[in-house]
Amino acid sequence: MSSSYEISSDARHLAGELMDMTDQTTGEVNEEAYDAWFKRVEAVCGSIGEKLQRLRAVRIRLLKESLTLNEEAIRLASSSKRRISDAERVRGYMEELLRAHRGLNPGVNRVDTPDGSFVRLSRRTSYEIEADNLSAVAGAFLVPREPRLDRAAIIKVFREDPKSKALAGISVAEVVTEHVREGK
Repeated sequence: MSSSYEISSDARHLAGELMDMTDQTTGEVNEEAYDAWFKRVEAVCGSIGEKLQRLRAVRIRLLKESLTLNEEAIRLASSSKRRISDAERVRGYMEELLRAHRGLNPGVNRVDTPDGSFVRLSRRTSYEIEADNLSAVAGAFLVPREPRLDRAAIIKVFREDPKSKALAGISVAEVVTEHVREGK
């Protein structure tokens, strides 16, 4: 079987040959050339159908494999989350032991382990800030926000009236993409 590229090239080539079967002076169609051309068209169309059937089978197999892999990934992710949860619980035990050690040894936040490592309690300071009335806050403490386009509103106006004056200064390009659909 030919490749998809070869089949597509043959189809484009045959489409271009259709005009070559007509005599430019008389306008008559060469029946023999037309019959031969039509048989080649039928062959290419059959090849296209067979190729699409094979490609569809490969695509279905790949999607099924993907589902199996996704299920395995979900199982592994669940196992990983359990491990992370277990590790956090162990960290909690370590924190309790370090606090107990500090209770016995005030001011000591580090414990050296027999394997040459150490474990210590470290401090991190954070601040929670709230303001009752933002208008009363000094401008030096406020962060201005950059204005953004409301895409949903622009698209709604564009769909209703592409030449609306409300869209002045806004460029809207409608992008249409084609995609393959399958079915029986």
